[in-house]
Amino acid sequence: MDEYYQVVQALPQWLARPLGQLPSEDAETVHELRLRLGCAPQFTAQGCSCTPTQLAPELNALQTMQLTPLQMEEILFTLCGGSVHTHQTEIAQGYVTLENGCRAGLGGRFLQNPEQGTVLQELTSVNLRIAREKTVPLPQELTAALRGHFIGMLLVGEPGSGKTTLLRILMGLEEPTSGIVQGVGRVAAVFQEDRLLPYLTAAKNISVAAGCTETAAEKALLQVGFDPEDLKKNAVQLSGGMARRVSIVRAMLTSGDAVLLDEPFKGLDDLTREKVMQFVKENLKNRTTILVTHDPRDAKDLKAVKIIEMETEK
Repeated sequence: MDEYYQVVQALPQWLARPLGQLPSEDAETVHELRLRLGCAPQFTAQGCSCTPTQLAPELNALQTMQLTPLQMEEILFTLCGGSVHTHQTEIAQGYVTLENGCRAGLGGRFLQNPEQGTVLQELTSVNLRIAREKTVPLPQELTAALRGHFIGMLLVGEPGSGKTTLLRILMGLEEPTSGIVQGVGRVAAVFQEDRLLPYLTAAKNISVAAGCTETAAEKALLQVGFDPEDLKKNAVQLSGGMARRVSIVRAMLTSGDAVLLDEPFKGLDDLTREKVMQFVKENLKNRTTILVTHDPRDAKDLKAVKIIEMETEK
């Protein structure tokens, strides 16, 4: 059974049943299922966002669905196995771990309660990533490059070719299925998920991780286009583009031997991207850099000296 169906089975039956109608050949292409208040379910398949009918005609019944607040509450209740209370620590951090080990990311309105801590007041979105185990051999050229010294490397490849997994292995977040990783040293990274502490300010998120002062963090945020009034906002109040900039600044101000960038400029408008790119170039400081991107401008602007393509197994 594909992992898609395992994730779907963790949802309430009224939603799991129609989602389970997706043919297996289409299910294997799904990387993410997104549930939004007032909207029909959305999918990310083969790297592209799509509606139910765009993914498969078997999902036509979902096209007109508009998830209500009560349905969102039931989705959370079911994902928690009927016990929201036992998952409060995770919920306060914006996610729930399912029985199969996958995580459901939660978005909405959080409140800081003096007695209970961070409490989810209103759930507006649930993101379910479909995690699949896949063995992808490293290209010989990449293996040789990782053993040597380089300044800039660009990794390209189709979704599922192992680009993000490789970065996670280099970070020590996953174990390789074979071989060993050694001599990496301290690494800073920008992943596709921003992973900010929701009830700390942008500057505090940076200073805690990078070991710099909040003043230095605020100065850097202004360089990448933050407005002064935005500096007082907690991470949970930031837009997606603002959160992305916080993640980038955090990585750039973190000292280390290498910087790993996974689609770092995705979602930024051209003007903001230009400011952020200038900041990144000023702060890379000749550190070893591995970049994963679909945008050829990124490779050109960061002057990647090696371009290596990773392929999926046929």
